[in-house]
Order: sequence, then structure tokens, then C-alpha cells
Amino acid sequence: MKRFITIIAILFSCLALRAEEKVGMYHSSYFDVDYSIEAGYNSRNVLTVYVQVEGEHSSDKVFFNFDGGDIDYFVKALKLAKEKFVEWQDIAIKNNVTDMRKDLDISFPRTTIAWLGSKWWFSFNKRLSPEFVVSSEGDILFLITGKAVSSSNEYIDMKYYFALSRASDFDELIEALNIEKITEHFNKKQNVEDLFK
Repeated sequence: MKRFITIIAILFSCLALRAEEKVGMYHSSYFDVDYSIEAGYNSRNVLTVYVQVEGEHSSDKVFFNFDGGDIDYFVKALKLAKEKFVEWQDIAIKNNVTDMRKDLDISFPRTTIAWLGSKWWFSFNKRLSPEFVVSSEGDILFLITGKAVSSSNEYIDMKYYFALSRASDFDELIEALNIEKITEHFNKKQNVEDLFK
């Protein structure tokens, strides 16, 4: 079984190095950082996207990876999360709420978490658990956090943080994950390359 997981990890390492390119950005107002959206096609010619999130250290490159139908599933979950975030944010502000956490009963697709250390590491089939958080300082955010453990080496792990704190953060990310626009990006590139055969 370990050998199978190692082979899969090597395969994904090779895939991560092939043809993913930046297709968009989104902003996290909580971290005040712009993160990249990368995309490409996997070995089965299925669209795959990588959504950059915050790692343990500011220099870490950490991504949530979604393929095919899971991209749309992720976008739909973000739309539901935005609605609930806006509703609860309003309640928290009106009632001067601080220092609370509440799980959001919204289903997100399982993801592969990829991060760059000495090489690319992968944690497969990871469940994402969203929360609504109001900090003791009064910051209000949508948060997904956890620890990914490498599928090929149990001693390699990475803490990750995905935090959005404004409705506009959700909107930017949802827009950046528009499948038609991402597909159009690759079609234009292919059309240009076809000119020079």
C-alpha cells in the first residue's frame, strides 16, 4: 500500500510540474494578500485548478486542488458560504459579538492539498471544514484551517489557512474560478500556438 501511495505521489509531483499556469487572482482582506489561481489539464485531459491559500510561513506555497466537477462544487459552496457570512456578519456587528467560532453546515468538496517544501508534497482526499469566526479583537471571517500530512511521508506536514473577511473576497474568488473564462484562456493560447505549426 505504501508503495502504491508513493507511486501516486510521484505521479502527482510530475503533474504539478507540467503546464499549470496562473489564470487569475483573488484577495484575502484578512491577510491583505493577493493569492493566485493556477490551472491546467491533468493526464486525463480534465481541467484542474489550484487555489493558493496561506501556509504556516509567509514564504510557503500552499494550494487547494480541484478537478473537473469539483471546481463547480467548490464555487457553489463558496456562494452559500458568502450568503451565510454576510448574514452572520451583520448579526455579529449589530450585537457587538466578539470571540466566537461556529461551524458552517456547508459541504465543500474534498481536495488535494499541495505544498512546496524541498519538493512538492500532497495530502489527498482532505475534508474542508468551514467556520464563521469573530476574533476577540472583533475581526469577522470565514475560515478553513487544518494540517495536511503528506500521503507519501507521515513526518511531513503543513498547516494551512484559508480566510475571507469581506463579501468582495468571495466575489473575486468566485469570478476567478469561472470555468468558461479559464477554458477560454487555454483555448486562446492553443489558437495562437496553432498559427505557428
